[in-house]
Amino acid sequence: MTGSRSVAMRAAAQIALSVTVIAYPVAVYVGLTHWSLRQVTALLLVLFVPAMTWRWLRGSARLGRIGNALPLGVVALLVTGLLIDDPRFVLAMPVLINVVFFLSFGASLAGVPVIERFARLQSPELTNQQIRYCRQVTCIWTAFFALNGLVTAALAMFASIKWWALYTGVIAYALIGTLGVSEFLVRRYRFREFGGGLHDRILEKVLPVRR
Repeated sequence: MTGSRSVAMRAAAQIALSVTVIAYPVAVYVGLTHWSLRQVTALLLVLFVPAMTWRWLRGSARLGRIGNALPLGVVALLVTGLLIDDPRFVLAMPVLINVVFFLSFGASLAGVPVIERFARLQSPELTNQQIRYCRQVTCIWTAFFALNGLVTAALAMFASIKWWALYTGVIAYALIGTLGVSEFLVRRYRFREFGGGLHDRILEKVLPVRR
């Protein structure tokens, strides 16, 4: 019973945190256009602190030291914004997330790349070609997070909140989705490893065989 309760609490914390992070740009935009910065920041802290504290206490080796430090960084940004009444600290949260992913993906290139770790969860035995591909994809994601972080930082500092919210809440997610889908299609095309799902059966027929 205790184990199942712990799993349920962990899942609830993860869901709450994921929803809050995804909805963050829209929530901040709506909040700052209707309420004061202090009210918005205080509300964000109420939403973030419980879930992020739980995640930090339950930090895993899979996230690494950089990933496990993210909750502290987010709380520090929000508290600083609350204390000095500066909205740029609230708008900087997506920048921090991109920095963490950039460092995590980039640092992994010194050893086993992040994408290779994920790939081995499904297929423990990878060919040399697949290992090289995983490193290439990790490099691409590292570059993406660097560029995305720079754009987000520039918008947080110099643009209106409307443009910041549009990019961080819509465009950035669309870019991530496009990159993820593109990588999935390229991987299926290069290695011809299809599962039994409907989408894989369709792709197996649609994607041409490499010559």
